[in-house]
Amino acid sequence: MAFYPSPAVQLLLLLSSLALAGLAQGIAPNGVCGTFTKQTTCGAQSNCCWTGYGPCRSVSKATDKFNCGSCGTVCKTKECCCNGLCTTTSDDNNNCGKCGNKCTGGKLCIAGSCKCSCEKGKLQCWTGTECVNWSGSYSSDRNNCGICGNVCAAGLTCCSGRCIDTTSDPNHCGSCGKKLPLGSTCCKGVKSYTSSDAANCGSCGNKCSAGSTCCGGSCIDTSSDSKNCGSCGNQLASGSSCCKKISTYTSSDVNNCGTCGNKCPTGSTCCGGSCVDTSSDSKNCGSCGNQLASGSSCCTGISIDTSSDVNNCGTCRNKCSAGSTCCGGSCIDTSSDSKNCGSCGNQLASGSSCCTGISTDTSSDVNNCGTCGNICSAGSTCCGGSCIDTSSDSKNCGSCGNQCPSPLECVNGGLECGIYYPANMPEPSYPWRSVFELPEPGRGYIQCTANATTDVHIHFSPVTSDPTDRAWYGMYVGGNSNRESAILHFNADGTWYRDYGWLVRLENAGGLNDLWFLVDKTTNTLQVGKGVRGTESSIVIMSMWDPDFISDVQYMAFGHGLYATTYTNIAVHALEVSEVSD
Repeated sequence: MAFYPSPAVQLLLLLSSLALAGLAQGIAPNGVCGTFTKQTTCGAQSNCCWTGYGPCRSVSKATDKFNCGSCGTVCKTKECCCNGLCTTTSDDNNNCGKCGNKCTGGKLCIAGSCKCSCEKGKLQCWTGTECVNWSGSYSSDRNNCGICGNVCAAGLTCCSGRCIDTTSDPNHCGSCGKKLPLGSTCCKGVKSYTSSDAANCGSCGNKCSAGSTCCGGSCIDTSSDSKNCGSCGNQLASGSSCCKKISTYTSSDVNNCGTCGNKCPTGSTCCGGSCVDTSSDSKNCGSCGNQLASGSSCCTGISIDTSSDVNNCGTCRNKCSAGSTCCGGSCIDTSSDSKNCGSCGNQLASGSSCCTGISTDTSSDVNNCGTCGNICSAGSTCCGGSCIDTSSDSKNCGSCGNQCPSPLECVNGGLECGIYYPANMPEPSYPWRSVFELPEPGRGYIQCTANATTDVHIHFSPVTSDPTDRAWYGMYVGGNSNRESAILHFNADGTWYRDYGWLVRLENAGGLNDLWFLVDKTTNTLQVGKGVRGTESSIVIMSMWDPDFISDVQYMAFGHGLYATTYTNIAVHALEVSEVSD
């Protein structure tokens, strides 16, 4: 049934329609239709309609819902103009959903779509070519899931009219309607907690390797992970490590020192992550962190000063022998070491020796003479490192270093230097062991002190020994009433005779007597005097003139009689020319 609005509305609609139709179809208003101006003449044209004023406009009467089939025919609000007829595309089998879409195979246009119609108590579904009766369920038929012809893809299942992947859908896991609890995941149709499922860790199909555990959706080695040690969520304290699922401190664990599985050798201790022998480590002596002071050593876990410890001298376990002391890291016998005498560091002065730990001068110590422990016999003195009898030693007479000039000897128990003849000393060699040379040939005298009982002997000779080829003189000063003074002449052939004799004798027989004996070739004189020559006590007691012999005299020697005689204070003097008197 056609509907015609009022002329004003009709005019407005017509203008709008023409404008839209002209723009949509690209029909220019000044085309063929533009040559006509009235409705009667415009409407007679196939695609021209008059809007009520002006020229005609070009329109498509086949599709224009305002000029559908003829000018001015307007379709209803929900209708469309299809092939010049107003129709509803929601139920038009020839124009289903849009103009020209024709339903075939028994389908009917329902709600703008070509569908199979329903008979009473039955369903119909499209086979692809025609509608057929169907007794299935849209909620479960995977070929008609939800609607006819909706075929679920391979692997999907129709659940409540929807194509569902039951291998992963949490509301239809494994089968329709099987809803999983909150927090679980559907993996291959099986409920899984991907936060802990080793076969589906974090996501379905993510399988943890052998030995790993799924913790919080991650594959974890609980034997070593510090946040999941031994089991998920077991987080270790700061500084500790996870070794074989056990919380440990690798800084101190001997079985896991520094790193898991690093086992310290037997006897070692784990200190700060390193295997340490605390019996010898100076930074960890006896226990970890016990660092020794500079200069100390760690021996059997104890702080030791190896410079002084006799059981660890120089190095640990270097034990000094009994009686030794450790000085500066060396085993020292402080009883004899000059650099450590008696105690370490006690260095002796040059020339001293260490004996039984005491600074000793072995050149003078009678208990350590020459070497430590060499004890001089009673009455001896240590001189220059040798045990000396200073009562008789001519090089150390009375005291060390007091040397008697040759040929003097040490006499009178070391009180002085002189010459001593024991009693009954055999002749003729006895005078010649103490020979003195005159200052010049045939001139000079000897001053001496004689301790004699019987007599004093002095011999004059041109040679230093018992002459065998020339004469020599012997002068004797008697010592008691039985012995008088005399001068004897000894011939080269060994014979002798008495030249002179005097009744003078020693003033102090058996005691000390100052005497002098003189030779002067200028006056061819031999003299013997008492006292000290050149003083008021001096007197001549014997004198002899012999020009043939005296000029050759060069040496004088002391002798003795039957008893022991000692000569001391012996001195050889030169003569001035004016000194000799009759």
